[in-house]
Amino acid sequence: MPIGGAAALGVLLLLRTEQQLDKLEGSLISRLAVFDPLGNILFLATIICLLMALQWGGSTYAYSDGRIIALLTLFGVFLLAWIASQVLNQKHAMSEYSIF
Repeated sequence: MPIGGAAALGVLLLLRTEQQLDKLEGSLISRLAVFDPLGNILFLATIICLLMALQWGGSTYAYSDGRIIALLTLFGVFLLAWIASQVLNQKHAMSEYSIF
């Protein structure tokens, strides 16, 4: 965790995006918006729900267990929310709209 935190801090401080190269001024919040924080959080939640359901399903809990069904349902909801955020935030989206 400390190494990941240090790496994230280094990326935020040292990475230059196209927008930052063209325009170096602006608030910290406007510079962080380039990295699509909502899209990253939704994508992380999507992958975590899927991996937990696949890891626990069949071994720790049955696939018909409520926990697994809830995780797979949350996976679908978060996936749709992530796709919607990418479509609505085309300027700073994590992925290109043409991929969908």
